[in-house]
Amino acid sequence: METAMYSILAFLVAAKITDLTIEGFENFIGIMIVSKKYNQIKEGITTKLGSGMTVFIEVHGYGNQGKTQNFEVIHTIINRIEIGKINKIIDQIDSDAFVIEYDVNHIKGGILRRYLSKNK
Repeated sequence: METAMYSILAFLVAAKITDLTIEGFENFIGIMIVSKKYNQIKEGITTKLGSGMTVFIEVHGYGNQGKTQNFEVIHTIINRIEIGKINKIIDQIDSDAFVIEYDVNHIKGGILRRYLSKNK
């Protein structure tokens, strides 16, 4: 029984190491944020996290409060390590924000490896 458990453990470790070798150590997360307090969230992400973003102007949407018109949807890509930081920023500003998180498989261009500085 003990040998079988060690075999399973060795297999899982080898599989994870193989994945890290193929995929790389940096895992990125895409986040879309829908909130009525989008201006404060944009400011918080830029100043506290230093991450860039793309903002989509939405014409209208449907939700639990009915039809909403003329709002902004924030889209940003962050490192997996910073997911707690961005969730904390969003929760402090608007705990009712609608947040979608998803794995990002391939990224080309942008400023992911270097973050916005306060001078730029």
